[in-house]
Amino acid sequence: RIAAVAHSQTTGIWPEDKTKDLPDVGTLAKPSLEKIISFSPDLVVLSIHSTGLAKDLEAHGIKTVSFPAHSFDDIFNNFLEVGKLIGKEDEAQKIIAEKKEALEKMKEMGPIDKKGAFIYSTSPMMAFGEKSLPGEILKIFGVKNLTDDLSGDRPILTPEYLIKENPDFLLGGMGIKTADEILNASPQIRETNAAKNNNILIVNSSVLLRGSPRIVDETIKLYNELKNLK
Repeated sequence: RIAAVAHSQTTGIWPEDKTKDLPDVGTLAKPSLEKIISFSPDLVVLSIHSTGLAKDLEAHGIKTVSFPAHSFDDIFNNFLEVGKLIGKEDEAQKIIAEKKEALEKMKEMGPIDKKGAFIYSTSPMMAFGEKSLPGEILKIFGVKNLTDDLSGDRPILTPEYLIKENPDFLLGGMGIKTADEILNASPQIRETNAAKNNNILIVNSSVLLRGSPRIVDETIKLYNELKNLK
């Protein structure tokens, strides 16, 4: 029932074995209005980057929805709404229940008594704040997020601040592909426990930053990795 998809410029659209052969209507940030209209869709689900297209589509009688997600509750609520829209509410409820149960089992294993940050840029070094999906993940882990004491949604972590806080781990994602990119961002990083213990990890941000129930599986995987760090 999916007529076409927009593509990501960095990763495939899950599940790739099913989406790779679907018609393409442009990128998630800049989908083509003309291509979308050519499919005469009943509904267009817009990404947070393309909500500006809603007015033009609705002018052609095409219904649109978007599902911004800044928390796990948002993700579960959005997923249920999608289930209702496509007549799969019972299936959506079942999946949500399974994911919530998996999260609770993870929490029962206890908090991770460490501090760190989820970095998405090295020049300057910027990290996700608490009002983000990565921020909520660290909070669920019981981890001290280095950004908690800084202002802004995506504050800069200065070399001086990193030395002072001395994180146990650093996570990299989005445009950061290797731990060396973080290590080489400034000489001070090599003085932190995160660097000394090789606790600089590159994570699957294509899952951790997308508002899908799949975030739960990746969250549990990351929890186990951090739980076992030195």
